[in-house]
Amino acid sequence: MKSLIQLIAAGGLLAAALAQQSSQPPKPGPEHQKLRLWLGEWTYEGESQTTFLGPGGQFTGRMTGRPILNGFGAELVFIERGTSGETQTVEVDGYDPVARNYPYVAISSDGSLFQGAFTMNGTVATWEGISVANGRRFKDRGTDAVAADGMSFTKRWEISEDGKTWVPSGTLKATKLKVAPAGRAR
Repeated sequence: MKSLIQLIAAGGLLAAALAQQSSQPPKPGPEHQKLRLWLGEWTYEGESQTTFLGPGGQFTGRMTGRPILNGFGAELVFIERGTSGETQTVEVDGYDPVARNYPYVAISSDGSLFQGAFTMNGTVATWEGISVANGRRFKDRGTDAVAADGMSFTKRWEISEDGKTWVPSGTLKATKLKVAPAGRAR
């Protein structure tokens, strides 16, 4: 009888320990930490090329990146001024442990949509996606290369109507103004 009580008590302690362990929220892994490259306040300037989407030109912008969802994602908010006026864009990035890449989705105030995924090699993100802008669906791809000190990055991209013939679409250079505050992400 005494050993039955000890067995029940041990089982109860084990169940309590397991319940407590499973109630702990998961924590972002090292892959999620790579999203921190784009957090903070940034300004940028660049040039878009004349393509099947329309005329090119100079543009400037501001990007604010912050962690979301307890660090499992990043939200990037862009306010950009170019030849067609001001556009606002919101992008959300995450990490897919099965595909081992970083999916993203974005929507702009002009109705443009962007979705795809990127991979990371050190501080260089190589991305590819499908977008809709100016009433046209197209493929896009490019690279974002963050400087070793994390205070600037360059972006280059190209687009394709058929996925076979690619044309340069734009470049930009961004400079970090303010580092993202430490603390808990919402």
